Amino acid sequence: HWRTDEPSHASAHYGLTPGLGDSAGFVGDVINHDLMLSGLALSSRYYYRLHLRDALGNVTFAGLDSFLTQPSELGIDPLPVSLALSGAWPNPARGAIEFALALPRTGAVGFTVYDLAGRTVWRTRPTLNAGHHTLRWDGRSAAGRAARPGLYLARIEAAGASLSRRFVLVQ
Repeated sequence: HWRTDEPSHASAHYGLTPGLGDSAGFVGDVINHDLMLSGLALSSRYYYRLHLRDALGNVTFAGLDSFLTQPSELGIDPLPVSLALSGAWPNPARGAIEFALALPRTGAVGFTVYDLAGRTVWRTRPTLNAGHHTLRWDGRSAAGRAARPGLYLARIEAAGASLSRRFVLVQ
């Protein structure tokens, strides 16, 4: 729910990743706007950004925000049925980068970043509970130096499988 002090046209763009790749829109012409979304995945974080246009055509973009959907009507938190890894966000990045991870069972998660030549830049292997997690790399090598601009590969190994995603670091 949001309010403006005058009539405006508004749109809300939302999706499962901070890049808002699965976005949809809503338009209204009233002072108070309520947006009801249906068909959303349970126990999932959704990101959204509001765009408001006033009567003079001035556009305001709200910052990126997020909400978490409820586990279920029964209060049971469903676990992911398979390993899944989102695309990198932001991409391209100027430092830190994040990935959303769906982990079907508790265990060690190998998270490695490789440069274009296949050399290991950074690695961690935390033990995580089954569920939804955010994996974050701060853009630094294992020695603590800022990684150079270029194309990189993030790879996770967990639950007997591995997944990889490409991303770009810029200056």
